[in-house]
Amino acid sequence: MFFLLSAIILSHLYLPFRSNFDPREINIDYIILERARITGQVHLNTTIKPVLTGDLKFKTASPESAYFSGAGNPNLYLKIRLRDWGYLSRFTPQAHTSLNESENYMHLCGEAYLRRGNFEILHSSAVFSEERDHRFDLAYYDPLLNPDFRLYTFDVAPPIGHSYKFDVRTDVAYLHFANRWIDFSVGRLPVRLGPGFRSSLFLSGYALPLKYVYNFRVRKDWLEFMGAYAVFPDTLKWKRMAYQRLVLSPFDFLEIGFNQGAIWVDSDPFKYFDPVDFYYIVQRRGRDNSDNLIGGADISIYLFNKIKVYSEFFDDDFIITGGSPSKYGIMAGTHIVDPFGVAGSDLIVEFTHVNPWTYPHYYSDYRSNPEILGYPIGFWAGPACNVLTLDFIKFTKISSGFARGFRIGYEYLQHADQDMRDGWGGHMSMTPPPYNFDVRNSLRVIAFQKSNRFSYEAGAEVSFMSGESLKGSRVTLRFNVEGVPFILDFTKLFSSISSR
Repeated sequence: MFFLLSAIILSHLYLPFRSNFDPREINIDYIILERARITGQVHLNTTIKPVLTGDLKFKTASPESAYFSGAGNPNLYLKIRLRDWGYLSRFTPQAHTSLNESENYMHLCGEAYLRRGNFEILHSSAVFSEERDHRFDLAYYDPLLNPDFRLYTFDVAPPIGHSYKFDVRTDVAYLHFANRWIDFSVGRLPVRLGPGFRSSLFLSGYALPLKYVYNFRVRKDWLEFMGAYAVFPDTLKWKRMAYQRLVLSPFDFLEIGFNQGAIWVDSDPFKYFDPVDFYYIVQRRGRDNSDNLIGGADISIYLFNKIKVYSEFFDDDFIITGGSPSKYGIMAGTHIVDPFGVAGSDLIVEFTHVNPWTYPHYYSDYRSNPEILGYPIGFWAGPACNVLTLDFIKFTKISSGFARGFRIGYEYLQHADQDMRDGWGGHMSMTPPPYNFDVRNSLRVIAFQKSNRFSYEAGAEVSFMSGESLKGSRVTLRFNVEGVPFILDFTKLFSSISSR
């Protein structure tokens, strides 16, 4: 039985979670997986992402089970992917002439994979080029800004020649081991913790992936524990993060998660290396207060095989007695399957509030800020914001490894004049800044298709800006097209050679 379960677990790759169209939200795979969890087809903790598709054990045959049955990969392969992502927009500032803006990224991605017994290795790198025309600098929380694919480098020279026409990057490269009880990874991979759809407060995977020294999960019945130690891919040397997550699932309808983490830069690499230590005590016995401790909790409740209700609380510095402002965030949402009797549809409503000065360490000490090159590793909009989103997804077809449909989304954003470098210091006022610096109402319609060979997302987005920083409207056509023209399955190749 043990070997059978191990074979099931190792029969698939990690299930990715980020939408290639918008890295703030989970992708189509996870929307389908959440449908199966809510309707009771599977009992699986989905608040640690990515998960293994091999963990799935469907109770009934369904479109969702058929979809994941076609998600497997051979034991040894080389894959080439082509991707084009971008947008065309027309921005009309209040009482000014309209301006055209655009951004386009072309990618050539190579992916190599090897599985042997309980081990697997994956490496994915890309060559990409950037063409963009911005009349206004986009804020890091702008929905049109995709931080995964901004062309940047700190080298004194480009890869070839004397101008930056293209660059190279590696986002996913890891060694992974799994059996019935433990899951261990080392390398570069994105991770998200929490139940949110559009993002997460503690660790969202929105910024560049961390480089993990270790990342492991231990599970037994209704309990799952995760420990991780990682280095930031940043300009600062030895900027590190260690974190833990505990998930309790005492009943099929209930999941409760607890997080704690520490970000630090000092010369002691083993300060938080112990994966089961209590970070608060370690920090209290340190030399100073330069380490940034963060934590939080979340809860997911599943009702009537139709509704998921969830909430997350993030604690940076929750102050009760005064003297300094409370720095925290809170998220609440619901995911309804087949709302209003519309089969094959999902309605997701989510609200997030993040207090001013949350995330940045005291006195804007960037060394310990939970950010990578200005992008938060937590909630995508960073500190001092209110965000309300409504998303309606309709699947017109779900089959083996294939999904097609459309989405309608609304987003309301309020943001104060703060970013990830605005920390609070003792000399500053505790009066929070107004949230009217950036106010946006956005509506978008998207058509999508996902398969093993060809995927696309394309649609239109209309935004109305009414804050102090920008006033006006913006109409945007967005697109993301990905094709896999070449897969070399060495398993089949070697099998055919050996059979001769």
